[in-house]
Amino acid sequence: GNSFLFMGDAEKQVEVEIVEKGYSIKTDVLKLGHHGSETSTTEDFLNAVAPRYGIISVGEGNVYQHPHAEVIKRLEDRGIPIYRTDEVGTIVVTSDGKDLHFEYN
Repeated sequence: GNSFLFMGDAEKQVEVEIVEKGYSIKTDVLKLGHHGSETSTTEDFLNAVAPRYGIISVGEGNVYQHPHAEVIKRLEDRGIPIYRTDEVGTIVVTSDGKDLHFEYN
C-alpha cells in the first residue's frame, strides 16, 4: 500500500517528461533527484508527486552546497518532512504495507 519514488540524478528535463506523460506518480516517499540540487524537484513535479516525506542523499559540507535552499523551501512550504543523510546519516524506511517507519543513525 505504500509507494516510493527514487529519482537518482534526474533533473528538471526528466521531471518534465514524466509529468507530461501523465504517469501516476503520487508517492509516500520521494528520494529527491540530484542530491536536492536547484536543477531538480521543481514545483510542477512536486505538485504531481505530492509526497508525504522527502529524503535527500547528500554529503555533509559538499562543495556543491546541496541541497539548495530553494528546494528545501519548496518542501517546507508543502509541510513535507525532510530526512537528510548529511544531518542524520543512513536512512532506512520500512513499511508493513500501511505504516512507514524511519530509522537513522
